[in-house]
Amino acid sequence: MKYMIASKVIYDSETGSLACSGHINNEEKKITKTANRILTLLIESHGHVVEREHLLEQVWESHGLVSSNGSLNQYISILRKTLTSLTDIEDIIVSIPKVGFIISQDIEI
Repeated sequence: MKYMIASKVIYDSETGSLACSGHINNEEKKITKTANRILTLLIESHGHVVEREHLLEQVWESHGLVSSNGSLNQYISILRKTLTSLTDIEDIIVSIPKVGFIISQDIEI
């Protein structure tokens, strides 16, 4: 499925690609399968907090992988940097301390 993030980035959850919309050179970035699963869950839950435990279960454990909070934090950091580089918006993914993460309600999806 394709999503428009902040009216600036086209995200294709099937290919894991993020591309600037409306630019002639159409900068595109690919994200890993794990980062793709995280971003898809956050976007599908836009406006709602996605708990850490839910992310760990859906992104790692349900795919037979070992999960950790450290890995989750690292992937969130990578996603933030990628989204910021494409949109110049720094707080698209917001941390809710000791609970989880949310796509900012100020961001249009």
